[in-house]
Amino acid sequence: MKMMMKTIHVKKNKEVNPYYDFEDDEDNTCTGRLISLALIHGGPGPHFFTESLFSLLTSGPADNVPYVDDLEEDIKKEVLKLNEIEHINVLQDYLTEEPIFAIAGRHFKKRMEEKQTVFRDIVQFYGFHRVRPALKQLKNGLETGNVLNLIKKYHC
Repeated sequence: MKMMMKTIHVKKNKEVNPYYDFEDDEDNTCTGRLISLALIHGGPGPHFFTESLFSLLTSGPADNVPYVDDLEEDIKKEVLKLNEIEHINVLQDYLTEEPIFAIAGRHFKKRMEEKQTVFRDIVQFYGFHRVRPALKQLKNGLETGNVLNLIKKYHC
Protein backbone atom coordinates (compact mmCIF):
# COMPACT_ATOMS: atom_id res chain seq x y z
CA MET A 1 0.00 0.00 0.00
CA LYS A 2 2.86 2.35 0.74
CA MET A 3 4.08 1.81 -2.81
CA MET A 4 0.67 2.77 -4.24
CA MET A 5 0.51 5.92 -2.11
CA LYS A 6 4.05 6.86 -3.14
CA THR A 7 3.14 6.33 -6.81
CA ILE A 8 0.19 8.72 -6.48
CA HIS A 9 2.40 11.33 -4.81
CA VAL A 10 5.22 11.06 -7.36
CA LYS A 11 2.81 11.05 -10.30
CA LYS A 12 1.22 14.34 -9.20
CA ASN A 13 4.45 16.07 -8.18
CA LYS A 14 5.10 18.63 -10.96
CA GLU A 15 8.82 18.76 -10.13
CA VAL A 16 9.15 14.99 -10.64
CA ASN A 17 6.66 14.65 -13.50
CA PRO A 18 6.06 17.95 -15.36
CA TYR A 19 3.93 16.16 -18.00
CA TYR A 20 1.30 14.81 -15.61
CA ASP A 21 -2.16 14.85 -17.22
CA PHE A 22 -4.95 15.30 -14.67
CA GLU A 23 -7.56 14.19 -17.20
CA ASP A 24 -5.89 10.78 -17.24
CA ASP A 25 -5.95 10.62 -13.44
CA GLU A 26 -6.70 7.19 -11.98
CA ASP A 27 -6.28 8.05 -8.29
CA ASN A 28 -9.81 6.93 -7.48
CA THR A 29 -8.97 3.49 -8.88
CA CYS A 30 -5.96 3.37 -6.56
CA THR A 31 -8.15 4.50 -3.66
CA GLY A 32 -10.61 1.69 -4.43
CA ARG A 33 -7.75 -0.81 -4.55
CA LEU A 34 -6.40 0.43 -1.22
CA ILE A 35 -9.82 0.06 0.39
CA SER A 36 -10.22 -3.43 -1.12
CA LEU A 37 -6.80 -4.55 0.08
CA ALA A 38 -7.43 -3.15 3.55
CA LEU A 39 -10.74 -5.03 3.80
CA ILE A 40 -9.27 -8.26 2.41
CA HIS A 41 -6.53 -8.18 5.03
CA GLY A 42 -8.92 -7.47 7.91
CA GLY A 43 -8.20 -3.77 8.17
CA PRO A 44 -10.73 -1.05 8.87
CA GLY A 45 -13.35 -0.17 6.30
CA PRO A 46 -13.72 3.31 4.87
CA HIS A 47 -15.40 5.74 7.25
CA PHE A 48 -15.52 8.67 4.83
CA PHE A 49 -18.31 7.40 2.56
CA THR A 50 -21.49 9.44 2.71
CA GLU A 51 -24.76 7.56 2.66
CA SER A 52 -25.28 8.78 -0.90
CA LEU A 53 -21.87 7.57 -2.08
CA PHE A 54 -22.37 4.16 -0.49
CA SER A 55 -25.80 3.92 -2.06
CA LEU A 56 -24.41 4.87 -5.49
CA LEU A 57 -21.79 2.15 -5.15
CA THR A 58 -24.23 -0.54 -4.07
CA SER A 59 -27.35 0.24 -6.11
CA GLY A 60 -26.32 2.68 -8.83
CA PRO A 61 -27.71 6.08 -9.82
CA ALA A 62 -31.21 4.94 -10.83
CA ASP A 63 -32.21 4.27 -7.22
CA ASN A 64 -30.56 7.37 -5.75
CA VAL A 65 -31.24 11.05 -5.51
CA PRO A 66 -28.29 13.17 -4.36
CA TYR A 67 -28.86 15.58 -1.49
CA VAL A 68 -27.82 19.22 -1.40
CA ASP A 69 -25.70 18.32 1.66
CA ASP A 70 -23.59 16.07 -0.61
CA LEU A 71 -22.42 19.06 -2.65
CA GLU A 72 -19.17 20.93 -2.19
CA GLU A 73 -19.61 23.90 0.15
CA ASP A 74 -19.14 26.64 -2.47
CA ILE A 75 -21.64 25.05 -4.87
CA LYS A 76 -24.05 24.25 -2.03
CA LYS A 77 -24.03 27.90 -0.95
CA GLU A 78 -24.91 29.12 -4.46
CA VAL A 79 -27.63 26.50 -4.92
CA LEU A 80 -29.25 27.33 -1.57
CA LYS A 81 -29.48 30.98 -2.62
CA LEU A 82 -32.14 29.87 -5.09
CA ASN A 83 -34.53 29.32 -2.16
CA GLU A 84 -34.21 32.99 -1.17
CA ILE A 85 -35.16 34.38 -4.60
CA GLU A 86 -38.79 35.44 -4.88
CA HIS A 87 -38.97 37.43 -8.14
CA ILE A 88 -38.56 36.14 -11.69
CA ASN A 89 -36.25 38.93 -12.83
CA VAL A 90 -33.90 38.26 -9.90
CA LEU A 91 -33.99 34.53 -10.70
CA GLN A 92 -33.20 35.16 -14.35
CA ASP A 93 -30.27 37.43 -13.46
CA TYR A 94 -28.92 34.95 -10.92
CA LEU A 95 -29.10 32.03 -13.36
CA THR A 96 -27.25 33.98 -16.05
CA GLU A 97 -24.60 35.51 -13.75
CA GLU A 98 -23.57 32.44 -11.68
CA PRO A 99 -21.24 30.11 -13.61
CA ILE A 100 -22.34 26.97 -11.73
CA PHE A 101 -25.66 27.07 -13.58
CA ALA A 102 -24.08 27.50 -17.03
CA ILE A 103 -21.66 24.63 -16.34
CA ALA A 104 -24.62 22.41 -15.45
CA GLY A 105 -26.56 23.51 -18.54
CA ARG A 106 -29.25 25.45 -16.67
CA HIS A 107 -30.20 28.88 -17.97
CA PHE A 108 -32.90 31.53 -18.29
CA LYS A 109 -36.35 30.70 -16.85
CA LYS A 110 -39.69 32.28 -17.65
CA ARG A 111 -41.71 31.25 -14.57
CA MET A 112 -40.96 31.13 -10.84
CA GLU A 113 -42.52 27.67 -10.69
CA GLU A 114 -39.45 26.37 -12.55
CA LYS A 115 -37.16 27.31 -9.66
CA GLN A 116 -37.55 23.93 -7.91
CA THR A 117 -36.81 22.10 -11.16
CA VAL A 118 -33.60 24.11 -11.51
CA PHE A 119 -32.72 23.33 -7.89
CA ARG A 120 -33.29 19.59 -8.38
CA ASP A 121 -31.40 19.49 -11.69
CA ILE A 122 -28.39 21.35 -10.27
CA VAL A 123 -28.18 19.03 -7.26
CA GLN A 124 -28.44 16.02 -9.60
CA PHE A 125 -25.71 17.38 -11.89
CA TYR A 126 -23.22 18.28 -9.16
CA GLY A 127 -24.14 15.37 -6.89
CA PHE A 128 -23.86 12.66 -9.53
CA HIS A 129 -23.20 13.52 -13.18
CA ARG A 130 -20.09 15.60 -12.56
CA VAL A 131 -18.49 12.88 -10.39
CA ARG A 132 -19.49 9.95 -12.59
CA PRO A 133 -15.96 9.34 -14.01
CA ALA A 134 -14.43 9.38 -10.51
CA LEU A 135 -17.15 7.05 -9.24
CA LYS A 136 -16.46 4.64 -12.11
CA GLN A 137 -12.75 4.66 -11.22
CA LEU A 138 -13.54 4.00 -7.55
CA LYS A 139 -15.76 1.08 -8.53
CA ASN A 140 -13.01 -0.32 -10.76
CA GLY A 141 -10.61 -0.23 -7.82
CA LEU A 142 -13.15 -1.82 -5.48
CA GLU A 143 -13.45 -4.75 -7.89
CA THR A 144 -10.02 -5.86 -6.62
CA GLY A 145 -10.58 -9.16 -4.83
CA ASN A 146 -14.28 -9.04 -5.76
CA VAL A 147 -14.84 -6.57 -2.89
CA LEU A 148 -17.41 -4.44 -4.74
CA ASN A 149 -19.63 -7.46 -5.43
CA LEU A 150 -19.36 -8.54 -1.80
CA ILE A 151 -20.30 -5.03 -0.62
CA LYS A 152 -23.31 -5.06 -2.94
CA LYS A 153 -24.34 -8.53 -1.81
CA TYR A 154 -23.94 -8.06 1.94
CA HIS A 155 -24.61 -4.38 2.60
CA CYS A 156 -27.13 -3.66 5.35
